[in-house]
Amino acid sequence: MSRNLGNAGVVGETYNGSQGNSLNYGNIIIAENEKQSPWAPLSVQKGFKAGDSVISIFSGLGIHAGQGARRGGIALKPAFDRQFASILETFTGYFGALIVCDPLVALDLKAQGYDTKEKLSEWLHKNTPITVSDYKNGSFVAAYDAPRAQKGIEPYASRFKLPPAAKIPRFAHPQDIVIVVTGGETKAVFQAGNLKYVTSVAVDPWR
Repeated sequence: MSRNLGNAGVVGETYNGSQGNSLNYGNIIIAENEKQSPWAPLSVQKGFKAGDSVISIFSGLGIHAGQGARRGGIALKPAFDRQFASILETFTGYFGALIVCDPLVALDLKAQGYDTKEKLSEWLHKNTPITVSDYKNGSFVAAYDAPRAQKGIEPYASRFKLPPAAKIPRFAHPQDIVIVVTGGETKAVFQAGNLKYVTSVAVDPWR
């Protein structure tokens, strides 16, 4: 909005981007495909009733589009969980992770044993570690996590007491990794964003 409505997007002067991005024009809007998803929708996870019209808001650093599955060989099944983990290892921990997957991906993961989103989030939380040294040198840690550690708030207080080479979860809590299902079941792909869940709001009371 500052670029386009506030006249702050003069190319070559106040805007020096070299490539186009949908965020130059508006925020990312994702409609979850609740009907084809094998899991509960995000709104139900956040305490709303099934069928309620709900908007969930995220903030963060953007989204990586067009990801496929990692394979161990031609004869092996796709390993979406391991591919998720490899991408999340590039994310800063302060902003959580939002994984947006086609229903085909969700169905494959459910068949693999992740019968709820929570199980997949817990697995990803455990399998995307970071060293304490890298964690302390990461973006936003000094501004946000260090003050929490000084106040004794967990898990930040314990993290700051560990040796530099110790490994800790990249994200503070499994709930920081949010999964939604969207897509038309034409291709088993997903996207992942370094985005932090903020809140959910029911739409129906506005009508």
